[in-house]
Amino acid sequence: MAISEQGQCGMSNVNGYSSTNEVAAKKCMSAKQFKDLHQDDPSYLDSLLLWMDLGDRFGAYTNAWNAVKAAN
Repeated sequence: MAISEQGQCGMSNVNGYSSTNEVAAKKCMSAKQFKDLHQDDPSYLDSLLLWMDLGDRFGAYTNAWNAVKAAN
């Protein structure tokens, strides 16, 4: 169901996420929403930074995460 038209349209319309199914997206999104969510520009994904090395900040992130875990 996740990649079905119903699943993709539900995710996009409720959460405002882009769809992975372009055919479904075109059926349930306005032309403006389709463009605003970059559905018409697959190269947009290349501009996203999904993961990066924490470098010198690794210790600070580890300490913060350990403090959160200890508080629960």
